[in-house]
Amino acid sequence: MRTTILSFALHLLLTMVSFSQSFIDLNTPFSSKVRVLYMSNTSTLFAGGDIGFFKTTDLGQNWDTLLTENTRSIYIHNDSTWYLCTYSGIYKTTDSGEQWNPFGQSLPTSLVDDIAINKHSNSFFVATSLGVFKSTDEGNNWIITLNSSTSDNPNIECINDTIIFLGKSSSANFDNLFHSTNNGSNWEVVDLGSFRGRLYKTPGNILFLEYKALPPTRLYKSTNGGLNWLEFEDTFISSTAFGPWTDGINNSIIMAKMYWGNVGAHFILLFVSFDNFQTYTRYGQYSPLWASPSDLSESITSLTSNINEDIFAGLMNGTIRIISGISLTGIDDELVSNSTQFKLNQNYPNPFNPSTKISWQSPVSGWQTLKLYDVLGNEVATLVNEYRNAGSYEVEFKSAVSNRQLASGVYYYQLRVGDPSTGSGQGFVETKKMILLK
Repeated sequence: MRTTILSFALHLLLTMVSFSQSFIDLNTPFSSKVRVLYMSNTSTLFAGGDIGFFKTTDLGQNWDTLLTENTRSIYIHNDSTWYLCTYSGIYKTTDSGEQWNPFGQSLPTSLVDDIAINKHSNSFFVATSLGVFKSTDEGNNWIITLNSSTSDNPNIECINDTIIFLGKSSSANFDNLFHSTNNGSNWEVVDLGSFRGRLYKTPGNILFLEYKALPPTRLYKSTNGGLNWLEFEDTFISSTAFGPWTDGINNSIIMAKMYWGNVGAHFILLFVSFDNFQTYTRYGQYSPLWASPSDLSESITSLTSNINEDIFAGLMNGTIRIISGISLTGIDDELVSNSTQFKLNQNYPNPFNPSTKISWQSPVSGWQTLKLYDVLGNEVATLVNEYRNAGSYEVEFKSAVSNRQLASGVYYYQLRVGDPSTGSGQGFVETKKMILLK
């Protein structure tokens, strides 16, 4: 039996891509779960947990206290406007985290776990101890749209006018997945049986559901706003827990995963994908901690990354760990084997200065537009606006637009395929993020 366990561990070591570069643990103000981590464009690290919300500009040598509230989650609306959910209500910043002010104070409960915004209708949705509340006037007034008892980790996501809420059923001690396709006016339960879970949304509007029922924990994926779910296959190793997700630079997605063996062998896995987990690279570390399998003190509970491709992981025990040596940028060199698919590739290089290339594939002929926007949604440049035949294309973008140099920061490029004059301009639309770094 012992030989079998050791052989299994050796097999894991040989088949994982290891964290071969470095781990560094920062000094932190926490002694328990780090729920929130966010690295801003100014290289300021923000962190939140039970004892409050903090920031550091020197990688943990010094921390500034921003709030002393029990911090639950953060919502990044754009580069400057963020929302922080706490057990003392919601806080908002409009200057990238420098100043925080109460938001939505007319909510009938201060126990707020999560927030989502429908940008089409400027509707705010919050997951609270009393259920889901909605505001259409910037948080001044709220109406309850869904009664649901509190959950351990209620959370809410928005994809266009579709709202997905994960909360505890009022009649049993398990979670229900609620689904609204009309901006929260009506709700239906997605029947997935009895489970405990957590929702994650990628920048490509793909939903993943951590599904805890019987071991091992499973992961489900939805590409249609949570209406239908299919199990996400990964036969590498069964999971005790899936950790948080985050989007890094170059439109990469980072996912954490945990496994405990029968003898306490501890496996930490990170998955990095550039295509919403159609494909991914697996990284891992084997740690013989010889602790109880129920001891998850080093579980990854929050993630963020910086432009240097460092990953910052918040742990259950309050540690914040820098993981270096995992590539979060590079050419998106996935071969497109199916010529019937639309595909907008990640720009390369990214970050860039002074120029970058954007490529895409369209399986149909039609009017094609490729436009650049700033973080406020203002159009910055039109790179393509013409009828093109089906095929693959590439354009070069330079940071000087109409003899004006663009400022460093985050920009978005959007491809539309179709003929706007005939009303078919919505045939294909995809948006990706790029970074100009001078």
